[in-house]
Amino acid sequence: MESSAFDLHLHSIYSKHSVLKPRTIVKQAKKVGLQGIAITDHDNCRAWKQIIGAGKEFKLQIVKGEELKVTFHGKKAGELMALFLKEPIKSREIHEVIDEIKKQNALLIVPHPFDLFRRHFQWLSEFNRKLDAIEGFNARCFSPDFNLDAQKFAKNYNLALTGGSDAHFLEEIGRGKTIFQGNSASDLYHAIKNKKTQVSGHLSELNVHLMTPFAKFGLLKKV
Repeated sequence: MESSAFDLHLHSIYSKHSVLKPRTIVKQAKKVGLQGIAITDHDNCRAWKQIIGAGKEFKLQIVKGEELKVTFHGKKAGELMALFLKEPIKSREIHEVIDEIKKQNALLIVPHPFDLFRRHFQWLSEFNRKLDAIEGFNARCFSPDFNLDAQKFAKNYNLALTGGSDAHFLEEIGRGKTIFQGNSASDLYHAIKNKKTQVSGHLSELNVHLMTPFAKFGLLKKV
């Protein structure tokens, strides 16, 4: 069976720091040779309809996802990511978030879990049995050690790995990948459930991080 590469962490214009229109994301993903992507905007799913339509146009597999700022007993607890959602997650309290994800038979992922410069999830050990995977490669991590620590954690707790670019700009798309045997989103789902994925990629350059504040304040053109 042939292998495929999906970028499982992408942000559109519906995330505050991104300049990417949904159709642009799909077009670029196809251009760089990806077989599929996950759209994971921050705390919303507004890009879903557009990106699914573009996926059909460009024959690219689409996974519906969301990156969520969660709380634990009312206090900020960092970010979680859900993949293979059928509908948006309504709650932000971690126990309720997990219940909603599981009811949809979706997958619970921890993005950039050891990145000290971002909202990394703070309760990994307490909730590791609820997780489906750890993001073992995130192209926006400043240090490769953050990704290596994530991969070690996944190995120690027998969790699957996912990889993604965390793209907010065009040149980032495809810099982080999840590799698996198969060619469909369904194959990917089962590969993650069965812990048969690999990750690859290269870290984004400094200029990407320097541009992010300009995107946040709407000073860059949407593409």
